[in-house]
Amino acid sequence: MPTGYTADIRKGIDFKTYALRCARAFGATIMQRDDSMGELPKKQDPSDYYPKAILKYRAEIEKIGSMSIKDCEKQAHSEFEKTKKRNAEHAKECRDLKNKYDEMILKVKNWTPPTSEHEGLKEFMMQQINISYSDAEPYLQKEELISGENWKDINLKRAINSLERHKKSNTEEIERTDGRNKWIDDLYNSLK
Repeated sequence: MPTGYTADIRKGIDFKTYALRCARAFGATIMQRDDSMGELPKKQDPSDYYPKAILKYRAEIEKIGSMSIKDCEKQAHSEFEKTKKRNAEHAKECRDLKNKYDEMILKVKNWTPPTSEHEGLKEFMMQQINISYSDAEPYLQKEELISGENWKDINLKRAINSLERHKKSNTEEIERTDGRNKWIDDLYNSLK
């Protein structure tokens, strides 16, 4: 049975077309994996994700840098209130989930399997609840109201670190794309 790569050999495709179609299974052309089989390998552009993120973090750094301490205090207070609210909601969700697990544990314990062949099912049911029980433990964020000055310092550092990380990732993305495009050029040159 022919594959997607070999199906057109019976129709007489040439070696170059066959080689280029097969090349789509390799890393340099992986971004074309969902394209039509008739589309031959083509050069790619670097992702625009990192340049967009770089612009976003530059704007964020500028915005935070220009904020007054009073504005930073308002922002710190707002984030503190949001954290408290999120923690309370999450704690309630976890309590509710724990109650539901506890109710189900009681039902499983009180259930009498119809035959000895069903005993394993009861054990499995308990095992699954026990595995999942940790989901009912809340993970709460630290609730701490910080000064406007600290808020500004923390958020500026975070944005600067994010900017630097995205700049580095963008450079790596460009290098990867250049390498993939060279691989495609080398392939085409070998098939002339």
